[in-house]
Parts: sequence; C-alpha cells; structure tokens
Amino acid sequence: MLIIWKDEFCIDHAAIDADHRNIIGRINYIIRAITPGCDLGEISSCLRELYRVTCAHFFRETILQEVSSFPHINEHRKLHERLLSELLDYIQYVEKLASETKGDRHLEHELAACKSFLYRWILGHILDQDKKMTEYVEAMRTADDEVLNQDIEDLIPYIVKTAGVNAEMSHVV
Repeated sequence: MLIIWKDEFCIDHAAIDADHRNIIGRINYIIRAITPGCDLGEISSCLRELYRVTCAHFFRETILQEVSSFPHINEHRKLHERLLSELLDYIQYVEKLASETKGDRHLEHELAACKSFLYRWILGHILDQDKKMTEYVEAMRTADDEVLNQDIEDLIPYIVKTAGVNAEMSHVV
C-alpha cells in the first residue's frame, strides 16, 4: 500500500512539506520495488538515497527549530538520530541479504519488516512529532534563505560545507 499525501500531513506549506513529499515519493518507490525476486542492489541504492535526503531534511528541520525556539528540539533531534540509525541498519541488512542466497519467499518476508519500518517512520514521525512544529511555523519563516528555500538535493552540499558530516553519514553522502 502506497502512502498518499493528505492535508493532515501539512506542517508549513513550504520547505518542510516539500521535503516530506519528496521523502514519501522515495518511500513509495521503495515499497513498489520490494517484490518477490526484486533487485536488492536497487533497493539498497534507493535506501541510501533516502538516507541522504533524510539527513538533509533533518538538518533543515533542526535549523528551523533553532530559529523558532522550538521547545522540543532536543527530543526531536534524538528521534532523528534514532530514525537515521534504524534506516542505516536496514541499508546494511538489505546489503547483507543481497550477498546471501535465499529463496524469494524468505526475502519477501525479510523485506516486509523494511516496508513496515518505512510506513511507521514517515507517518508516525510527521503526524506525531512534526505536527508539534505547526505553531512555530511563522517564526521558522525568518530562517536563513539558504536553508529555508533550497531544494533538498541542493541542501546536501550545504550541510557538508556548513555542519560537516558525521561518521555514519560520510559513507552515504
């Protein structure tokens, strides 16, 4: 089942929502690609790309939370770290599966957990956690244009230049 964008997902009607739509599109692609006999190399590549884009999105969110004095920033940052860590675990897991020989039926069962994680992650995080930011949206609009208005793909080099890259992200970005 694919994730369909709904008005209830809206946070700021701007950069955050655009990022969420981009991420949902990537997740939908992965969900469609996970089928019996699928190419695990392609799945791994798509998960890595999702990781890159998500890092950029989380960086943007953190900057916007800082400029708006979002009171839950520390907890939100920890959730981001946990989600990225889980996503990295799935990337490594899919790569391990790709190096092993298993029957399609087994792979389908193994990858169902990945699909479940992607659903839970994006829908749960947006609806439960990011929704808390809606009352801070106006203050977020005062953020540096370079962070607020950049396309998510263009934000990745900005992150590397400005914030550096942590050890987990360095082999993905």
